[in-house]
Amino acid sequence: MIPRVAGSGQSFQGAGLYYLNDKQESERSDLSEKAQRAFNDAGDYALHDKNGLRTAYRVGFTATLSMDAGTAQEAIGQMTASYDRYREKEAHKRGRKLTKPVYVYSLAWAPNENPSQNQMMSAARSSLKALRLEGLQTLIVQHTDEPHPHIHIIVNRIEQDGSRARNIPFDHLRFSAWAEQYERDHGGIRCEERVKNNALRAQGIMVRDTRSFSRAEYTAREQAQRSSGDWHAERQAHRKEAQHRQKAELGEHQAKERDDLEKRTRERISREANKAKADLKRQWRQMYVRQRAEAQRAKQASQGGIFDRAVFVFTHKDMLGKAGSLRMRDIAKLCLSEKALRHRVAHAHRNERAKLGRWERTMIDGAAKLAWRDHGRDAAMMGARHERDRDALQHRHRSEWQQLARERERLEAQKPPGRPEMGKVTEVAPKDVSSVVNGTFNASADAERSRQRKREALRRQMTGKRSRGNEPDWGNEL
Repeated sequence: MIPRVAGSGQSFQGAGLYYLNDKQESERSDLSEKAQRAFNDAGDYALHDKNGLRTAYRVGFTATLSMDAGTAQEAIGQMTASYDRYREKEAHKRGRKLTKPVYVYSLAWAPNENPSQNQMMSAARSSLKALRLEGLQTLIVQHTDEPHPHIHIIVNRIEQDGSRARNIPFDHLRFSAWAEQYERDHGGIRCEERVKNNALRAQGIMVRDTRSFSRAEYTAREQAQRSSGDWHAERQAHRKEAQHRQKAELGEHQAKERDDLEKRTRERISREANKAKADLKRQWRQMYVRQRAEAQRAKQASQGGIFDRAVFVFTHKDMLGKAGSLRMRDIAKLCLSEKALRHRVAHAHRNERAKLGRWERTMIDGAAKLAWRDHGRDAAMMGARHERDRDALQHRHRSEWQQLARERERLEAQKPPGRPEMGKVTEVAPKDVSSVVNGTFNASADAERSRQRKREALRRQMTGKRSRGNEPDWGNEL
């Protein structure tokens, strides 16, 4: 875990440029030129792509804390409104005015780690608590443009009630202790130098991180790495792997959506079938009771003789007609034959049950047809949406490759004309060897003198603080 404080700023509006497409607040005339240049700060970097592009492909997810905002756009608007209200309230008061309400820092994991969104959010909440920033308006933005997973946390220092701006003393020291504990709780220590420095600080010895690069040194090293072919090869490999993973995740997500749609359709058909059966269950019960009584009466009539059978036939003429046309010779046959009457009653009952069964199947099939019709409509809409998502992902990947190509072309154009290409050996004449060695030594000596001057300046600063009071010498950690 590498926490890094980006610094403080004045404007929240830069974060909403992509969503709102508004003008920069640098056009406001009530701020100095230096303050106006500070508007291109945290939000613009966090929510947009590098090199001035107005796309947002590198933004993974956004989340808000301690405010009722559904989107990053609303979060930026609420934080801006909070700062405006605070400035209006403090405008007529004496004393130093708040000019940097924005506090930004980042949390970065190792390239071989793959934290989930919940784990990133948990780390963000834990870091806010360690810095004593919980309860403030916060916007969290994930970036996916680097091999290592990382998030940016944008905090509004102004309290929710607008009473004051919260101070953040010793944030680097708190960050260092929090990061050490986080690594202990999540897989073990990765930065041994941090553990040594924190142990010395616990003993009252304030030390600085002298082994890490400064911002200028880190930028120079990054530029040198970008000029090499290895750096581009690593970026291309990382981008290719990430794109394959994104395609696979999109395919799995779309397949799951199609399966879920079919599952919902089949569940709907099953519910409609059960409903139809439940609606006809009473009719089935009544029919079986009536048929059982009719069969019993037919049996009694058959045992009673021709007169009783004749009475039954003319009384149940409608029921017997369900087995076919009932002509006079058919009536005579039923009155004379006990067996014919019994077969006729059974045939009529079978036809009646078959008719009700056909009606039940008609209701079930009709409900299934309606369900599959709606399924086809939803599937067509889903297919169109899936196609748009695939096209958007393909456009995003194409833009990423174009961005890498433009970056490489720009770096190639910045190379000096006589600079040898990577991988090729250039012979140096014997008379030039001494000059090359002297130049390398002088560059190293200049860098060492610069670091020595910084140490002397810091020592003088700490000496001045001790001479002014008895406050402890906390030092600074880069």
